[in-house]
Amino acid sequence: MKLSHTTYSCFAASVGDNVVVAGGANDPSLSNAVDIFNIRSLTFVKTVQMSQARMTGAIGVLGPFVYIAGGATQNWDQADSSTILGTVEVVDSRDWSVFPAPSLASPRRQLMGASVPGYGVYFIGGWGGTPLYDAVTTIDYYTCGNGVRIKVS
Repeated sequence: MKLSHTTYSCFAASVGDNVVVAGGANDPSLSNAVDIFNIRSLTFVKTVQMSQARMTGAIGVLGPFVYIAGGATQNWDQADSSTILGTVEVVDSRDWSVFPAPSLASPRRQLMGASVPGYGVYFIGGWGGTPLYDAVTTIDYYTCGNGVRIKVS
């Protein structure tokens, strides 16, 4: 199996019998591709597109939904506040559609994602405060696969 593009700083998760690999960079460009692979048959399923290319974001799974959050549109050495993302996109593994979810409380990159089945997807910390390289202490979470976000500080 191969990705649809060469990449680093991408993010991946499993949902059902599939592995989802999203975004990443291949200097000088970034990818908005989401590659889906079936782990039982070891075959490529398809590629769908996020609305925005991103790297160094985070990923989490809740039910059939794969949440892709934050990240950056430039490498770290070229980053400024306009290149850090607060957007969240969701891939629905039932039909591989992609749709937006409410944004993070603040834009950030190099955040962490965690999934707790039946409870929520959590996006934790990251970089992106003011100044640009300040660490962020915010935890955002999305519950029940409905895109509801509750800010925890």
